[in-house]
Parts: sequence; structure tokens; C-alpha cells
Amino acid sequence: MQISENTFLEYIHKFEDSAKEAIQIMVDEFGTDFLKKKIPKRGTVTNNNRSLEYRFHGSSCEFIFSGSIVDVLFFPENKEHINFSAWTLYQFIRSSGNGLSDITEEVCIDWMKKLESQDYIKLNSQGYTELPAYYGVYTLA
Repeated sequence: MQISENTFLEYIHKFEDSAKEAIQIMVDEFGTDFLKKKIPKRGTVTNNNRSLEYRFHGSSCEFIFSGSIVDVLFFPENKEHINFSAWTLYQFIRSSGNGLSDITEEVCIDWMKKLESQDYIKLNSQGYTELPAYYGVYTLA
């Protein structure tokens, strides 16, 4: 599966936009401190005719809306950008329904390494610098 650098970068921005929208729906439903509240680990929230499924797992939450999987990593905490990994982008791109359902994890890992070396994205691992790109937590630079 071939995907251009610009297309991959577009998906990173789309992922970040979708994550922010999902988080805003959760904030509207449960308040700004929803991560600290006792809310169900999984459920569905409807806000302004937008239906959002969510499932907390570990330090992440998988959001599903508009057919896309947006798995947001909440650790390490980052207030400026949304955290993502090669795995979360892989899931997002495959589920986006834009003809890229056959993209592989390896393609995402390769692009993550290239984009990190070009300073488009940066590792946000807070001490976990030995992790490979697949497991590393990244943000936009």
C-alpha cells in the first residue's frame, strides 16, 4: 500500500481534529474533568445529533463516530496537542473509509520514523525514549 507523505500528514491532522471533537462531546456530556470522574468505562453519548461510542482502556479511550476509530492516548498528558502512535493512526486510517483500508501497520511505522526524522512529529514519551516508533507516543511538532 502506497501512501504519500502529504496524505499521511493529512491523516494525522484529521485524527487530531476528530480526537478534539470527540473530547469536546465528552466534556459537554460529563464536564471538563471527565477523565477523573467515575463514568461508565464504555457507553454512547449523543450530542447535537452526533452519536459517539466510547470505551476506556488503560490510559486511552477509543472513540467511534462517523465510522472512524479515534483511539486517544491520554498519557503522557499533553495540553497542546493530541497524543497518537503508529497503531492509533493505523486504526484511524483503516476505519476512515477513504479507500485505504488495506494500509499496513508497517507503512504507518515507516512514515512515523520518517516524519520524526524530519521534525514534523516528536516523541512525547516522557522517559520512554527506548520505545520503537510503533509503541512511541507522538504529537505534532
